[in-house]
Amino acid sequence: MKIVSWAALFNSFVIFEETIVDRSAWKKFIPGYRPGEPCVWDLTAAVVIAVVVYLVFRTRGRAA
Repeated sequence: MKIVSWAALFNSFVIFEETIVDRSAWKKFIPGYRPGEPCVWDLTAAVVIAVVVYLVFRTRGRAA
């Protein structure tokens, strides 16, 4: 369930990145961003999403 949650949230980030950031002028304001290639922003989003999913499932497991 954790992997599926992470994959769904990361996929949402990628869709946002492709539809909003790549097609607008935002990409010129983001340092280190490379359209269509993995970059530090993708890695950062993956790690942040993984930590949030871990913490949510960890706290929900204690309450149950």
